[in-house]
Amino acid sequence: MYMEDFTEMLKQEMDSLDDVSSEQGQTLRKELGIEGLGGKELLKYKIDFLAKHMGHSDLYCIEKSDYFQEIIKGCIDMKKAQEFFNLAKITCIEENSSMRILCVLTDKEDNSKTIYSISDGKEIMQVSVEEIKQQFESGMRTLSKSREEKFKELLFGGTEKKEYYRHSPISDIESIMVNGLDPDLAEEDLRTETSDKRKKVFYSEGKEGVVTFDCTCRRKYRQWQKHGRVPDGMSMDEYYQERDGDDGIYIKFETDNIVNEQEDNIDRFADACTSQKIPAQNIKVCVLRNNSTGKITYRREDIVTYMMSACSIEDIKSKYLLDDRLSNQIEEYYADRQAEVMDLTEYTLEEMELQRFYEQYIATTKNKIFTQEEIGKSTVNVSTTQKDTSKSKIQMDERALSELQNAKQEE
Repeated sequence: MYMEDFTEMLKQEMDSLDDVSSEQGQTLRKELGIEGLGGKELLKYKIDFLAKHMGHSDLYCIEKSDYFQEIIKGCIDMKKAQEFFNLAKITCIEENSSMRILCVLTDKEDNSKTIYSISDGKEIMQVSVEEIKQQFESGMRTLSKSREEKFKELLFGGTEKKEYYRHSPISDIESIMVNGLDPDLAEEDLRTETSDKRKKVFYSEGKEGVVTFDCTCRRKYRQWQKHGRVPDGMSMDEYYQERDGDDGIYIKFETDNIVNEQEDNIDRFADACTSQKIPAQNIKVCVLRNNSTGKITYRREDIVTYMMSACSIEDIKSKYLLDDRLSNQIEEYYADRQAEVMDLTEYTLEEMELQRFYEQYIATTKNKIFTQEEIGKSTVNVSTTQKDTSKSKIQMDERALSELQNAKQEE
């Protein structure tokens, strides 16, 4: 039987399990002994059923993992699954140098783990956390050495820190300080084609979501260029500033109970939305510090470039289930931006309280000869010689500002 036919057969069986009103659905549930199962437990049962009955154990590890991923996406409601679970894929190398892929479902409510092990020439097996710990103690390691500790934390314990980011005009800061992110105050957001007309707060899940959203924006920007909607020579950052009429920044918020209400798209983690209100005390502004000069930039483009530099393609693929289309688009995005990758030892991504950011960069801007944003802009992605020149200019400007303030005091 061809894979496509087999997948379609499995999909029909999974759909039957949802149709409790039909005779076929009731019969199948009775045969499987799951008459009373629903919601999260039914989803877990479906994934486990697919793992045990997907066949094709003769596939190599990576092919089998991709096939398992495609079956899951084709046979269950991914939007509902992502409301209940965090899904991740971790590639490991065993002591004998064989590849092993772990598919991890983390229950968002109790942080319990369901782990599926995928290897060459074997059926997909569900394994316990203890078994995986023993494998690591015996010499198994993750393929990504730099992220091994993070992967182990995801596998063995601790609630994974949930970070969400939103691209906002800098002029929204005063409103956000008072109201937080309030869906009732939101304007219509043109970045999504959602058919849901309720007002929402739009955001991206994690740094991976920010990078993927930027990938989508750049693809749309190129389409607009092609159709003459962008003036010649105007960069994407300049275009969005011209369109939105303000400088763009990234704000970050953390919460444990947010529900992504975006439609069931494969990139819904990047263009997520919620009708929940995010309190102001949960929100901070992302700033990028130059470790050599101590200067700060909060420009949207600099923040995204840093995240892109810190986040690999494998990071995105291991955290989210991507289809071939989106996977190829992200690979093209990274290839196009290869020359822009930052040296991560030169910069640190930090967070600043809303009130401090407002006082330092907004409230007093009218009285400044220059802004910290301009300082930061001149210190990101430039050579050391240029940075030294920029630093000298900054010091001259600081002296000029000090002399001006002293002159005013004397008057």
